[in-house]
Amino acid sequence: NFAIGGHRLTVTAVDFAGNQVRESIEFNVLDEFAPWTEHNADLEWHNQNIAVTLTAQDEKSIVRELHYKVNNGLELVQYGQSQVLVASLIIEREDIANFVEFWSVDEFGNEEVHRFVDGIKLDKTKPQVTLLLNPLKKFYYNYEQLPVQYTAIDPVVQGQSSGNLTIAWYM
Repeated sequence: NFAIGGHRLTVTAVDFAGNQVRESIEFNVLDEFAPWTEHNADLEWHNQNIAVTLTAQDEKSIVRELHYKVNNGLELVQYGQSQVLVASLIIEREDIANFVEFWSVDEFGNEEVHRFVDGIKLDKTKPQVTLLLNPLKKFYYNYEQLPVQYTAIDPVVQGQSSGNLTIAWYM
């Protein structure tokens, strides 16, 4: 087995009389396997823009390109010259189903099958709360139950709220 890349094989033949000939050939060994790309998206709810890192690796050759698209947007390419290539991207759109399509290509043109990570959840909208005392009086006795009325909603983000609201009371 030869390492990936260019090689030269030289043969020298010598007979009993001392006659000698030398011949050389050059050849290349190619990598036939595509790189592999992984992501660090955790698929949990987030309340601020989400940084996602893509890491492409190839054990035998150089990763030349790491391609990605966020939510079917513009295709972006990170170029490189090593066995590991990293690209960073930001998810900014509030949605329950943000997704990234990604793939990498090595120096021999081996292209990874396009992969997807979907279900990246971003909700930057705060819950809405209204709170009032009804009837509203200037003073309440310490034995009275406070007539508290409230509503609390979690606005819908692209069809779904980010989950159950937790209400905490403080005095």
